Formats: sequence, C-alpha cells, structure tokens
Amino acid sequence: MPGPKGYATLDALEAVLSERTAGLMITNPEDTGLFNPEIDRFVARVHDAGGLCAYDQANANGLLGIARAGDIGFDLCQFNLHKTFSGPHSSNGQACAAICVSEDLARFLPRPVVVFDGQQYGLEDPPDSIGKVRGYLGNLQVAVKAYAWIRSLGADGLKAAAQTAVLNSNYMAHRLSQTPDSNCPTTPASGVLNRCGTAWRH
Repeated sequence: MPGPKGYATLDALEAVLSERTAGLMITNPEDTGLFNPEIDRFVARVHDAGGLCAYDQANANGLLGIARAGDIGFDLCQFNLHKTFSGPHSSNGQACAAICVSEDLARFLPRPVVVFDGQQYGLEDPPDSIGKVRGYLGNLQVAVKAYAWIRSLGADGLKAAAQTAVLNSNYMAHRLSQTPDSNCPTTPASGVLNRCGTAWRH
C-alpha cells in the first residue's frame, strides 16, 4: 500500500517481513513515476530477513547512467526492453528483457550461457543452471535494436537521455496539475522520474 508520499513505507514492509520471507520484487520508480528514495533500506531489511531482492527496471528511463541496481544491493534486475528501450513486444507476443544477477546467483542462470575465453565466444551449460526456458533465445531483433541504441549514445548519452526523460515528465506533470478538474497524483513538489498521469473529474 502506498504511504503518504505515494510509495510504500518501511513500516509497511517490516509489517510483512518474517522468517518465511523469500524475497521482494519491486519496480522503482513505480508506474506512477514516483521514485522511492529509501529503496536501499528496503533491500537491506529484506536481506536481514533472509530474502532475495529483484529489481524490475521496466521504468528505468530516468535512471540510465545515474543509478545501478547492484550499487543499491539488489540480487537480480531486469530491463524490459519494450518500455525503457522502446522495443516492441514483437509479432509473437513475447516481451524481451535483459536480466542481470549477482555473482552468487550467476550459477543458476538458464543455459546455455555465453562465455568468452579471451579469444573466442562459446556456450556453456553450468551444472547448477535451472536449465533451458521456453523461448530462451528471446526476440533477438528487439535486443539488437536496444543494444545499437545504447552503443550509439554511449555512457554520457544514456545519462543525458535519462535527464531529459525526467525533465519531460516533470514538465508534463506541472502542466497537467494546472489543468481544470485534473486529479494529478503527483505534484511539482513530489517530482516524477519516468512518467506522469492524471484523471479528470466530471
């Protein structure tokens, strides 16, 4: 449940943590566009309870080149390419995502795993892998499109794209908040990262 600032509170998290906690999967910023600045404390609390933390970075438009899931302490993160990287779901309906894991989880990744020995690339089947998953090759054309965009922008360009996304979202939130009969959940004071939205009262 969202707290007074529009995102979950530490108290709400701690109320549901126990020795039975397996993990936490969270999107930050949420679909409201609000970023939870206490996310590192959320991760620490779940780790203290013995759980793992997964970061759904579908809404990473405002974070590229600025914040990294590993620095926050997440064990796993995914980038849904259809949002942040404008990659369509494709004709077969499957989304495409890049998944990154901590060193402790790497041995469980689906096989085959691409490896590089310093001279050439190859495939390996790690013994602890969860095995192949359906459609394990993914939508290659979507991944290539996203990779080409990343390479063309470079590190500085990605950061500039994120900063522009934040500027655009806050500009739109400000304009929407001034629209008559608008019920905008975010305000110029709260700020948004990747998107904003509103509803109109009749």
